[in-house]
Amino acid sequence: MTYMFQRPHYIEIELPSDIKTRFPQYGLYVYGEGVYSIQLYKGVFKGIPVLFIPGNGGSHKQVRSLASVAYRKSLDEKEEREEKKSSDLKEKSPDLKGKEKSPDLKGEKGGEKSPDLKGKDGEKSPDSKGKGEREESPDSNGDEKSPDLNYDYESPDLHFNFFSVDINGELGALYGPVLERQTEFVTIAIRRILELYDDDNGIGNTDGSGDGNDGSGDGNSGDGSGKNGIGNTVGKSKVKPESVILIGHSMGGMVGRAVYSHRGGGNNGSTITPTMVPLIITQATPHTRPVIVLDQHLDDFYDKVNAYWIMERDYELRDVVLVTVGGGRNDIQVPTTRTNTHLADISTTTADVPFCWLTADHQAIVWCRQLVLATVRGLFDVIDTNTNQLSTNRTKIVDVFKYHLATRVSGKRYDHHRYPDTVPIEKDARWAEITRRQHTHTHAQHTHTRTYLHTALHPGNSLYQHLTIVGIGLETKNWVLACIANNNNNNNNNDNNDKRICKSAVNLSHHTKKLPGKFKMLELDMEQLEKDGYTHILVNIPPTDDMVEVWIDIHSDGGRARKVNLPAFIRSFTPMLVEDATPLQAATYNVTLNGLGDLWQSYQVTVKPRNKCVPAVNSVSPPPAAILHLPWAIQSHSFLYSSGHTGLTYMIELDVPPYTSHTTPSIKFILNPQCTYTIIIQSSLIGVFRRIVLLYGPQVPTYITVHLLLTLSKQLKSVGESGACMSFFHSLFTLTPLAVVPFVKITNLILRNMDIMDDFTIL
Repeated sequence: MTYMFQRPHYIEIELPSDIKTRFPQYGLYVYGEGVYSIQLYKGVFKGIPVLFIPGNGGSHKQVRSLASVAYRKSLDEKEEREEKKSSDLKEKSPDLKGKEKSPDLKGEKGGEKSPDLKGKDGEKSPDSKGKGEREESPDSNGDEKSPDLNYDYESPDLHFNFFSVDINGELGALYGPVLERQTEFVTIAIRRILELYDDDNGIGNTDGSGDGNDGSGDGNSGDGSGKNGIGNTVGKSKVKPESVILIGHSMGGMVGRAVYSHRGGGNNGSTITPTMVPLIITQATPHTRPVIVLDQHLDDFYDKVNAYWIMERDYELRDVVLVTVGGGRNDIQVPTTRTNTHLADISTTTADVPFCWLTADHQAIVWCRQLVLATVRGLFDVIDTNTNQLSTNRTKIVDVFKYHLATRVSGKRYDHHRYPDTVPIEKDARWAEITRRQHTHTHAQHTHTRTYLHTALHPGNSLYQHLTIVGIGLETKNWVLACIANNNNNNNNNDNNDKRICKSAVNLSHHTKKLPGKFKMLELDMEQLEKDGYTHILVNIPPTDDMVEVWIDIHSDGGRARKVNLPAFIRSFTPMLVEDATPLQAATYNVTLNGLGDLWQSYQVTVKPRNKCVPAVNSVSPPPAAILHLPWAIQSHSFLYSSGHTGLTYMIELDVPPYTSHTTPSIKFILNPQCTYTIIIQSSLIGVFRRIVLLYGPQVPTYITVHLLLTLSKQLKSVGESGACMSFFHSLFTLTPLAVVPFVKITNLILRNMDIMDDFTIL
């Protein structure tokens, strides 16, 4: 959950009178918080524009979570830059030490200092005890609707203006005609937002300076008459925004995608180009098909939007970045089969977002704090610092969001995640040779010496083909290295004499996969490393006050894998033994599931320890985890979750249909090497029923209606022929699928060819 630190303000943007007449039920708002809202009430917009589009029955106020967290982060960025600037001044001018002070952002002007936005992965929660940080805006008499506009406030150099459209809570998922109207209004809103950032509106430099570096510009270049967006102005901008970032929830994501194909009349309804909207982020949006089709207009809307994207994805829309995030298993309204689309550059679920790891229901995905943090960090990282606007480098935008939503291991900034090619080796470090193929290393707390665990590659040995390393509590980024070892007898530590150690090492840490909790995993092909000329693998453990544990598991090709042919439908409900006992001290075990290819299938996989699994003293080993691998999916890995420690049960279901019959899904277990496990699989009756309802439930009302109509026709026919009305159940039981299905198909074909008018056209 996300929290505000100041009062929220939803400030209405003035629209032309003809637009208000055409769309009296719609509105455009900008989010402000505390003192920051003062600029917005004055009509001063100096941030990067983002437009939030609510979904089915949604509210424009749902923008709050993203906007509030982004505002706090902009204050963090401002504070960091000013502290760095102050530090640089002290270094350049030693005489000023003790005299130069970094700005106190908790002073009289509303106290803009924000928390670190840190969470369980080293991040402080916004609701943490920071009483001095929860400041009130200087509102008159506490009235949040009328802040003191004479209060002088300067926004951070780099921040976002979050706009939101009010669609009157319309049920776009149930009534298709409103989607076209919403799309038309959103295209108008995008153009209106860009109009707010004219050359006289003071975007860009916050010091009031004009063009150039001489500071000759006037800091107040307008008298500011008007209302909400046509107000006072503050200086001129080097770069005027030419694009708007769209974030859509539920059906709002489809409306966002539809702006490119919408053709309206006049200047207000003209087409939106990819340069105007180069980035779309959708949350729990059904992209492939509507969840339920209650009218032809909804079906036509989807056909038009998806057909346009398919035709133009490699042409007109080639520069548009589409990011889709689904809620996963807990979102029973929009399943992952609908949120996952191959038209997207990144398609994932909240359960697979690093440091989020959990599924979210259809509404919670909007305010899920871990997802909001990842999204906001991505937005800040795709900004070009030279222009303070969205980067025009499409590849960078994709890489940034792939990092934050899929591959992040450590580091909250994309620019900080890069791994150096080589890592220097400390001369006085402690070296520990690992001679066994399976080894668990427990690093004591409060260790002040760097330790290198090293193991040889053993060329030609068939038992040394694959290496799995799992690190728990190991915070360093550059933790697995490869090197060419040599004898070093000049080290100061006597216990290092005559041991093979390295003077330099190549970094292999970019292969790391972050797993839920405090552990991460890396898998290596030892034969390939041998061909590349390396002799040893190193695990780098820096000095730390925390408990650290490292699992090393070396095995042959296929030594940690098993293929299983899943039984037929009826026999699948009987428990099937996959593995009686996993190999001793195995860190991972992979099971390929032949026969898992239908969306209605649901299996329970139970992992039971065969012994007590007594952990070592002070062990930090987590319980087993599981990863489902779908070779055909965009985000091919999906984490599975369970609870308990004596026997864990994982549910395996396909959320993405297979696109080829030549690939099979598999499940990888990360096991505690101190235990051996029995693996059992069987179909879940409840799970199968749940999948059938999820997949085919929306069709049930249609078939019920058809059966009722046919039953009624049977009764009327009986009255006409015999003068007696046949009972309801007798009429119902005389129906056959052969009579129902053709009737439905023929009716569907007739309706598709009819010119159907929506209510708005009729009115």
